[in-house]
Amino acid sequence: MADNIDDSPPLDAAGIKKVQGIVGSILYYVRAVDNKLLCTVSAIGMKQASATQHTLAACNQMLDYLATYPNDGITYNASNMIVCAHSDTSYASEAQSRSRAGAHIFLSKILCHSSLT
Repeated sequence: MADNIDDSPPLDAAGIKKVQGIVGSILYYVRAVDNKLLCTVSAIGMKQASATQHTLAACNQMLDYLATYPNDGITYNASNMIVCAHSDTSYASEAQSRSRAGAHIFLSKILCHSSLT
């Protein structure tokens, strides 16, 4: 279960603007280039209007990741591989019992199959 309590100090108006600017500037990148960060940006985005020191720390960690892997992304090449997808959803893993979903789409030389567990 997610920890619903963020008792870190709230940010002032300038800090909230900073968090909103970070989320806004990275949103296109995570949708078009590096979709591994979609869940992270979504979680931070839900908290940006009432951002705290913890929210700013999460933004800084995300910026550190982006600076560490500047050439990360998705490359598509024509081949005889099969497109496969894996999705993962969870409930109550985010604050205030929000649902969360993520997906990985990849190429495989073997045929993918669907299974429910």
